[in-house]
Amino acid sequence: VGVVYAQTQRFQSVLTSTLTVFNASNLRGAVTADASVAVGTDATVADDLTVGNFLGLTPQTAISVTYQGTITPLGGVQYLTSAASRGTRLVVTTTVDIGTITMFKNTGSFTLTLTDTAPLKLSGNLVLGPGDASGLLVMTGSFWEQFTPESDN
Repeated sequence: VGVVYAQTQRFQSVLTSTLTVFNASNLRGAVTADASVAVGTDATVADDLTVGNFLGLTPQTAISVTYQGTITPLGGVQYLTSAASRGTRLVVTTTVDIGTITMFKNTGSFTLTLTDTAPLKLSGNLVLGPGDASGLLVMTGSFWEQFTPESDN
């Protein structure tokens, strides 16, 4: 019981109910957790990531879409809303890495249309009525490409 401080100390094993790591750290080899693992900012997995049950993506606060306004997705599930029916093709691509995924959900009362033109590669214009969600969009370089169909369209 207590606190262990180590800078470049190697341990054969550590048994603890809570492990807090400050600053950048590398965990080598297999990491197994019987409960939750929380990461404050970014986590990079160099090989495979296996999720035993559900993959949870936190929905981001709704972005209010304006006519030809820019959408900057902030997470894997991005809520959208608007004050009237709107259309745009402007979805930011410069702030995300290749392989990043997102999905859009219209949480508002009006229809939103994302136009099938750069930087979007869709199966056609993406029309999101109230409550509709896009399929999976994946950043492939300078495009968000649609990998699955949208819902309720």
